[in-house]
Amino acid sequence: MNTVAKTSQAPHTSYCTHDMDAGNTAIKVFFKDAENQVQVRRFLTQSILENPTHLLDFLKAQNAQTLRWRSSLPETSQAILKEALNVWELHPLEKATLLPALETWHYNTAQLGLDRMLHIVAARQAVESPSLVVISAGTATTVDFISANTHLGGWIQSGYGVWQEALFEKAPHLATSFSEEPSLALGIDTSTALAYGGHRPYVLGLAHAVREQVSAHFGAEAPAVILTGGHAEALLLAGVEEALGLPCLVDPCLGVFWQDSDFIAC
Repeated sequence: MNTVAKTSQAPHTSYCTHDMDAGNTAIKVFFKDAENQVQVRRFLTQSILENPTHLLDFLKAQNAQTLRWRSSLPETSQAILKEALNVWELHPLEKATLLPALETWHYNTAQLGLDRMLHIVAARQAVESPSLVVISAGTATTVDFISANTHLGGWIQSGYGVWQEALFEKAPHLATSFSEEPSLALGIDTSTALAYGGHRPYVLGLAHAVREQVSAHFGAEAPAVILTGGHAEALLLAGVEEALGLPCLVDPCLGVFWQDSDFIAC
C-alpha cells in the first residue's frame, strides 16, 4: 500500500475559525486542535434539527467566532439550522468563492454541484497534477475525473454506508451479524459472509468503474487519485487501493481550511 496521509496547514488569521458541513445524515464541524491538526466533531442531523443544544454547547465551548457553512439539506431544514446558529457569523461557501482557483482549469461551473467543485479544487491544491480522480465517500459517493486540466465529468452513487444500511432496512435480523471489519475471504456462516459481502462487492464495483474510465480517458498516464469523505478510511480498509491498482492520497478533510485566503469568503 502506498497511501499518503495529508494534514492541512494552520489557517491564516482571517480564516473562519470553524468549518461546518451540514449533510442529510450528519452535521460535521471541522476545527483545529492545539497542534493545528484538523479535527472533526459529528452530530446526527435529525437530532440537531429537533434539538440543537448539543451543537450549540459544543460551539460555545470551542469559542467559535465565525463559521464557514455549506449544506445539502432542504431549504426548510437549512432555515431551522441557521436560526439556531444566529448568534454566530455565518459565511456561506459559494461557487463564486472557488472561481479564482479555476482560472487555468476547465469546468462547467453552471452545472457542477458545489461540493463536487470544492473537492476538485481542493484536490488541485493537494496534488500538482493535470490529471486527477477524486473519490468523495460520504452519504453519496461521488467520483470525478480531470484530464489535461479539464473536468471530464463523473458520477454519483449510493454511499458506502447507505449501501450497507439498505440491506438491513429490508432484513434487520442480519444487522446483528454484521461486522464493520471487512474480509477478503469468502464467508462460511452468516457473519463471515456479511464481512465479505457487506464490503467487498461495493469496493470492487467502484474500482472497476473507475479503472474503466481511467483506461478510456488517460491511456498510459496514471492519474493521481484522492480519496476523501467520512467513509474514506473504511473504503481503504476494505481494499479500494489494491482494487484500483493505483496509489491513493487519503484526505478525509479535503477542502477544509483553505491555504490561500483568496479562496475563502471571510
